Amino acid sequence: MHFGTADAVDEARQITLNEAYVANPARFSRRPSPPEMPTVFFINEPVSESQIN
Repeated sequence: MHFGTADAVDEARQITLNEAYVANPARFSRRPSPPEMPTVFFINEPVSESQIN
């Protein structure tokens, strides 16, 4: 995430999932896909005003 590698990691995950699906299609009800990447990332999410009160 920090170094712009998220897309490469996501592609590698999909390749691995495709290989698992081809090797064992009976284990899956549909073709697997990696989880969708979040658009916002936090290490420590800032506290909002509503959480303070």
